[in-house]
Amino acid sequence: MSSFNINEAGFIIVGLFVITWAAALAIWRFGRIEQRWERAAARSECADEPYSVVIARRMSTRDARIVGKMAATTPNTPAMIA
Repeated sequence: MSSFNINEAGFIIVGLFVITWAAALAIWRFGRIEQRWERAAARSECADEPYSVVIARRMSTRDARIVGKMAATTPNTPAMIA
């Protein structure tokens, strides 16, 4: 441990951070990541719907019956009514 140079370790850590940041910036810039995500969101069939509506549409009728039974057996507390 006596040969550990904290200054050198600091430079290595900062250097790794700069290299990682530069690589991420290059991937974002030249890989057009933002444009890909925007196009994928625009093509999505449920881009304008809330998440709960999408999940409800994807539920099978069996799942819907189970959820309905659970709701019917749950006591009506003020938090559940709202």
